[in-house]
Amino acid sequence: GDGAYDVNDFYQYAGDEWFYFIAPPPKNATIRVRGGRRVGIKDEPGWEERNAVVTRIGEIGMDNWKREVGYHRRSLVQNTFFRLKTIFGDKLKSRTIGSQYAEQCIRASLINRFNQLGLPRYAG
Repeated sequence: GDGAYDVNDFYQYAGDEWFYFIAPPPKNATIRVRGGRRVGIKDEPGWEERNAVVTRIGEIGMDNWKREVGYHRRSLVQNTFFRLKTIFGDKLKSRTIGSQYAEQCIRASLINRFNQLGLPRYAG
Protein backbone atom coordinates (compact mmCIF):
# COMPACT_ATOMS: atom_id res chain seq x y z
CA GLY A 1 0.00 0.00 0.00
CA ASP A 2 0.98 3.61 -0.12
CA GLY A 3 1.42 5.98 2.81
CA ALA A 4 -2.35 6.39 3.24
CA TYR A 5 -2.45 2.85 4.65
CA ASP A 6 -0.07 3.74 7.49
CA VAL A 7 -2.75 3.36 10.16
CA ASN A 8 -3.06 0.93 13.05
CA ASP A 9 -6.08 -0.93 11.63
CA PHE A 10 -4.10 -2.11 8.61
CA TYR A 11 -1.14 -3.29 10.68
CA GLN A 12 -3.44 -5.22 13.01
CA TYR A 13 -5.35 -6.76 10.08
CA ALA A 14 -2.14 -7.77 8.35
CA GLY A 15 -0.93 -9.38 11.57
CA ASP A 16 -4.08 -11.50 11.71
CA GLU A 17 -3.96 -12.56 8.07
CA TRP A 18 -1.58 -14.46 5.79
CA PHE A 19 -0.02 -11.54 3.92
CA TYR A 20 2.94 -9.28 4.60
CA PHE A 21 1.93 -5.64 4.80
CA ILE A 22 4.28 -3.07 3.21
CA ALA A 23 3.48 0.63 3.45
CA PRO A 24 6.01 3.40 3.89
CA PRO A 25 5.30 5.61 6.88
CA PRO A 26 5.29 9.40 6.40
CA LYS A 27 8.63 11.22 6.32
CA ASN A 28 8.04 12.61 9.81
CA ALA A 29 7.04 9.24 11.33
CA THR A 30 8.13 8.50 14.88
CA ILE A 31 8.06 5.36 16.95
CA ARG A 32 4.70 4.81 18.64
CA VAL A 33 5.02 4.21 22.37
CA ARG A 34 2.49 3.83 25.14
CA GLY A 35 1.61 7.09 26.78
CA GLY A 36 3.73 9.01 24.29
CA ARG A 37 6.89 8.72 26.42
CA ARG A 38 10.16 7.24 25.24
CA VAL A 39 11.20 6.11 28.72
CA GLY A 40 11.77 2.36 28.60
CA ILE A 41 10.34 2.23 25.06
CA LYS A 42 7.62 -0.37 24.77
CA ASP A 43 5.80 -0.73 21.50
CA GLU A 44 2.20 0.35 21.53
CA PRO A 45 0.10 -2.79 20.88
CA GLY A 46 -0.44 -3.33 17.17
CA TRP A 47 2.39 -0.99 16.12
CA GLU A 48 5.38 -3.29 16.63
CA GLU A 49 5.86 -3.94 12.90
CA ARG A 50 5.48 -0.25 12.00
CA ASN A 51 7.99 0.74 14.69
CA ALA A 52 10.46 -1.76 13.23
CA VAL A 53 9.94 -0.18 9.78
CA VAL A 54 10.46 3.35 11.15
CA THR A 55 13.62 2.20 12.92
CA ARG A 56 14.97 0.47 9.80
CA ILE A 57 14.25 3.51 7.61
CA GLY A 58 16.14 5.63 10.13
CA GLU A 59 19.12 3.28 9.76
CA ILE A 60 19.30 2.89 5.98
CA GLY A 61 17.03 5.59 4.50
CA MET A 62 13.69 5.40 2.66
CA ASP A 63 15.07 4.58 -0.80
CA ASN A 64 17.20 1.71 0.49
CA TRP A 65 14.29 0.39 2.57
CA LYS A 66 12.04 0.38 -0.51
CA ARG A 67 14.67 -1.63 -2.39
CA GLU A 68 15.18 -3.97 0.56
CA VAL A 69 11.47 -4.88 0.88
CA GLY A 70 10.69 -4.88 -2.84
CA TYR A 71 8.34 -1.89 -2.63
CA HIS A 72 9.02 -1.09 -6.29
CA ARG A 73 6.84 -4.08 -7.23
CA ARG A 74 3.82 -2.01 -6.20
CA SER A 75 4.54 0.53 -8.92
CA LEU A 76 5.01 -2.28 -11.45
CA VAL A 77 1.58 -3.68 -10.56
CA GLN A 78 -0.01 -0.23 -10.76
CA ASN A 79 1.58 0.28 -14.16
CA THR A 80 0.26 -3.08 -15.36
CA PHE A 81 -3.30 -2.18 -14.33
CA PHE A 82 -2.94 1.24 -15.96
CA ARG A 83 -1.90 -0.48 -19.20
CA LEU A 84 -4.72 -2.99 -18.88
CA LYS A 85 -7.33 -0.25 -18.46
CA THR A 86 -5.79 1.91 -21.19
CA ILE A 87 -5.86 -0.92 -23.71
CA PHE A 88 -9.17 -2.59 -22.81
CA GLY A 89 -11.10 0.06 -20.86
CA ASP A 90 -12.13 -0.12 -17.23
CA LYS A 91 -15.38 -2.03 -17.69
CA LEU A 92 -16.12 -5.60 -18.68
CA LYS A 93 -18.32 -6.28 -21.69
CA SER A 94 -19.66 -9.62 -20.43
CA ARG A 95 -22.68 -9.87 -18.14
CA THR A 96 -22.38 -13.29 -16.53
CA ILE A 97 -19.72 -14.27 -14.02
CA GLY A 98 -18.43 -17.12 -16.19
CA SER A 99 -18.10 -14.88 -19.23
CA GLN A 100 -16.45 -12.14 -17.15
CA TYR A 101 -13.93 -14.67 -15.91
CA ALA A 102 -13.17 -15.76 -19.47
CA GLU A 103 -12.89 -12.13 -20.59
CA GLN A 104 -10.39 -11.36 -17.82
CA CYS A 105 -8.39 -14.50 -18.65
CA ILE A 106 -8.16 -13.41 -22.27
CA ARG A 107 -7.06 -9.91 -21.24
CA ALA A 108 -4.44 -11.32 -18.86
CA SER A 109 -3.18 -13.62 -21.60
CA LEU A 110 -2.82 -10.70 -24.01
CA ILE A 111 -1.00 -8.56 -21.42
CA ASN A 112 1.34 -11.47 -20.69
CA ARG A 113 2.02 -11.81 -24.41
CA PHE A 114 2.78 -8.09 -24.63
CA ASN A 115 5.21 -8.53 -21.72
CA GLN A 116 6.95 -11.40 -23.52
CA LEU A 117 7.50 -9.11 -26.49
CA GLY A 118 9.38 -6.74 -24.23
CA LEU A 119 9.03 -4.24 -21.43
CA PRO A 120 11.05 -1.08 -21.01
CA ARG A 121 14.12 -1.52 -18.84
CA TYR A 122 14.74 0.89 -15.99
CA ALA A 123 17.99 1.45 -14.16
CA GLY A 124 17.74 0.98 -10.44
